[in-house]
Amino acid sequence: MQTDWAVEKFVDDCRYRGLSKKTIGRYLWAFSKLQTAHPELPRKPEPIKQLIASQDLATESRFDLWRCYRRLYAWLSVGYKVPNVMAKVPPPKRARRLPR
Repeated sequence: MQTDWAVEKFVDDCRYRGLSKKTIGRYLWAFSKLQTAHPELPRKPEPIKQLIASQDLATESRFDLWRCYRRLYAWLSVGYKVPNVMAKVPPPKRARRLPR
């Protein structure tokens, strides 16, 4: 499956569901990295892990990437029977937050 096509369909569904422009913008930011690195949607967890690990981002931003990819694959697995490889990708470590 082409990554561009999958992202287009997912974003169309997000707009249909009325998600905010900020949320859709966040998805588009994350998916642009996936589209650049993998024109064909990865079918194994290793390429996703490598993509997230290769990004020079703060820990929260890496977690955002993981969260966006997890949502995309969950949506694709229900609607298009694409294997959910994100089930095998553990979340990246996040910065520890102190209580207020």
